[in-house]
Amino acid sequence: MNPPWMPLNVADYLRDTTHLDAEESGAYLHLIMGYWVAGKLPDDDRQLSKISKLPLQKFRKLRPVLEAFFRPGFRSHKRIDFELQRAAHLKQFRSERARQAAYQRWHKHAPSNAKSNAMSIAQAMLGDAHTQRKKDLTERETEIGAVDKSVENSSKASAEEASGRTAEAFTRMRKRKGTG
Repeated sequence: MNPPWMPLNVADYLRDTTHLDAEESGAYLHLIMGYWVAGKLPDDDRQLSKISKLPLQKFRKLRPVLEAFFRPGFRSHKRIDFELQRAAHLKQFRSERARQAAYQRWHKHAPSNAKSNAMSIAQAMLGDAHTQRKKDLTERETEIGAVDKSVENSSKASAEEASGRTAEAFTRMRKRKGTG
């Protein structure tokens, strides 16, 4: 099964579709998304018109323009095939890395009997929870610190700006009264 997300290099997409109008671009994007989800597209105008969200007659008229982005018969799409393959490799890599990490975690201290093994697992889980809690708190403190600093800078700038406006208003008022 393909991932529910699809990478989209916006710069490449815009560069490759500058000659398309909004309707053609939308139809092409829907075809790309359909290809991503299914791994292929049918070579049937009715089904393709539904995927592209175009009426059948309009799709038939635009088919040559849209098909130019795919191999004949909408059989494949070079970029999407590459991204699908990349996603599969990434998924496999992450799965293998997680499997190795789990193996190392549970085989660090391999006790000889089941009772102490249960204790070891419980201790490992508590240790992991404690480590994750510390990490979460540190991240939260960093985020809060950044927000506080941003708010502080914004408040300082606003106060300086307000102070400047007040001084200008006071000067204008004195000039009107003829005391300045």
